[in-house]
Amino acid sequence: MLRVVHTPDAELLGHVQTLGPAVTLIGRGTGENHLRIAGDRSLSRNHAAVVYDSAARRFALEDQGSRNGTHVNGRRAEREHLATGDVIRLGETVLVLTVRAADRDEVIRVGERSMVVASPAMRGVLAQCERVGPTDLHVLITGETGVGKELVARYLHGCSGATGPLVAVNCATLRAELAASELFGHVKGAFSGADRDRKGLLEAAAGGTCFLDEVGELLPDIQAQLLRAIEEHEVRPVGSSRTRRVDARIVAATNVELGGAVDGGEFRSDLYARLAQWTVAVPPLKERREDVPSLVRHLLEAMAPGIEYAVTADAMEALCLHDWPMNVRELSSLLRRVTVDLPGGGEVDLDLLPGEAIARLGSRADVEEPEPVPGLPSPPPGQAPTRTELEILLTHYGGHVTEVARHLGRHRVQVHRWLKRHDLQAADFRR
Repeated sequence: MLRVVHTPDAELLGHVQTLGPAVTLIGRGTGENHLRIAGDRSLSRNHAAVVYDSAARRFALEDQGSRNGTHVNGRRAEREHLATGDVIRLGETVLVLTVRAADRDEVIRVGERSMVVASPAMRGVLAQCERVGPTDLHVLITGETGVGKELVARYLHGCSGATGPLVAVNCATLRAELAASELFGHVKGAFSGADRDRKGLLEAAAGGTCFLDEVGELLPDIQAQLLRAIEEHEVRPVGSSRTRRVDARIVAATNVELGGAVDGGEFRSDLYARLAQWTVAVPPLKERREDVPSLVRHLLEAMAPGIEYAVTADAMEALCLHDWPMNVRELSSLLRRVTVDLPGGGEVDLDLLPGEAIARLGSRADVEEPEPVPGLPSPPPGQAPTRTELEILLTHYGGHVTEVARHLGRHRVQVHRWLKRHDLQAADFRR
């Protein structure tokens, strides 16, 4: 289905034929397997059509001679085969192609935190957690930094039915001299400062889950002790001659390829085999663009409760197209800066996004041929419009930057830069 992620109006309708007030799928053509797309004033009467290509066994998006074009993944398209996660721009509406389960909420509560699962990829991750959660298998969660591996671990723990707690530790922060004490505990007098017996994290997670983040950072001698704890279900605290029983499940996470670390002799193969009895791979954000709009809404609501932000079509398209090398963590940091720039809420447009977030939009989108309109300013090629000329154009086009850019024959990213230079807000000119 096409899921509306931004429309000029925020309300989304639930009727099968109407995905939003700005976009309507109108029936099926006689003898053709397609849906026509029509909508608000920023769309042509019959803007585009979704057509099934029986030869390719894929759906395609066809422009129907629209006035301001159909764009797929930042490029103008006359006919483009579609794949899950494609970002589609029609006038002032942005859509993402996705397959959506009707019985699955987009935001899942995980303890005091939340996880966005709008994409099929993330729903698949949850399905794996639900399947393996009730078992006693140890689980290895893989994925790039910032994808939310700890949230997945917490969801898996919640699916386990365990009565014990989830105890988390970042292995990269364990100092060499104290790592064994942190994980396995110590007895009084075991070393300077050990003034009492102390349980280790594995023992503290009794009946529950011990989450070992960045497990690839464990030192070799600690790897050996952890292997024994997993195999024998016991640990020996530092300074003690006796072992203690442990019954915690191990869920580990890594942002490095542990198979390569095993081949390089940096990680024990036998420990890897124990930890990876089941592996859950969390995909990077660039492979689940369907999650971006929901993440934007959810993060802004969490960062600034009760404050309203409206993300423009230009900004939402840029956010959906950005590759997010640091994943959700990077998106969260960007939105935190937005809340600082707009503490009272308001319109989030391209001028509030850093250059790297709009680079792909600027490099991949086409520049449309100018369409001079008698009576409107049209600066010569290579000459920037003045503030007054921009105000005239914004007034004429009702604040629609895409139409101003089309009139000038420049990319809308450049128009946004001019607006920022002259301290103009497109929203102030919208009817």
